[in-house]
Amino acid sequence: PVTEPTKVEEPVVAEPTKVEEPVTEPTKAEEPTEPTKVEEPVVAEPAKAEEPVVAEPTQVEESDYKTRLTNFYIKYNPDKVDSADMMLDRFKGREEVLFKSLVTKYGPEP
Repeated sequence: PVTEPTKVEEPVVAEPTKVEEPVTEPTKAEEPTEPTKVEEPVVAEPAKAEEPVVAEPTQVEESDYKTRLTNFYIKYNPDKVDSADMMLDRFKGREEVLFKSLVTKYGPEP
């Protein structure tokens, strides 16, 4: 004998009922208020590092640079002795940078 499959009945789902809530006037506590202003925190600016005080070279120091540079050129590159003043003008305020580069290029300072 052949049996037919049994039918499963779908359950009946009831629609949810709507409940209307009564409209009421807002009470004093429920009334919207102005948003509270929050003060921005005061942030201190970072302290600026003070510039190192560099003394202006005196005539004696400038002549010392010229003597040092002239001695450098006499020992390592005599053709440039006449250009010592021009080089010192070009490196004014950065003379030690000049001497470091000369040591790198030529060797120890005489």
